[in-house]
Amino acid sequence: MNDKKPVKKKKSKFARIMNEIGNSFKETVQLLVKKFKKTSKEFKIILGVWIAVILIILIVIGMVNSNKKTVAKHEKIQNEVKAAALDYVKEKKLYPTSNQKLRLNMEVLIENGNLYKDAITDKTCVGYALVYFDEAKENYVIEPYISCKSYVTDGYEVK
Repeated sequence: MNDKKPVKKKKSKFARIMNEIGNSFKETVQLLVKKFKKTSKEFKIILGVWIAVILIILIVIGMVNSNKKTVAKHEKIQNEVKAAALDYVKEKKLYPTSNQKLRLNMEVLIENGNLYKDAITDKTCVGYALVYFDEAKENYVIEPYISCKSYVTDGYEVK
């Protein structure tokens, strides 16, 4: 005959602590719900308005942060186009005079090896760089312009 009793597994200390935390949380929520039911209608309306205001603020903050990330991502692409245009101009020794503007499309920069496709993290982007001599600055200027699904550089012109 086998008179062995089934062995109960002891809960680990972590499991017991988590169980206690869960029970405490449940009791706290029940207490808050009970107290909330007893509060006045005016208080509930004011609380609802405050919650709505806080939610709107959080949504706006989230949208602003998302927009900042988009702008930063596309500014990085613009900087890549600008650097590639500078390399191209130096390599080909193309220096426009004061009354000329040289337009370098991204495709040309990619084909020539100055701009890598991997640098264009948003594959919907097309663009160009304008290279010209600024007499006021007495130097050459390179202005990158891109147009993507969710971003367009100010001054971008389709040609």
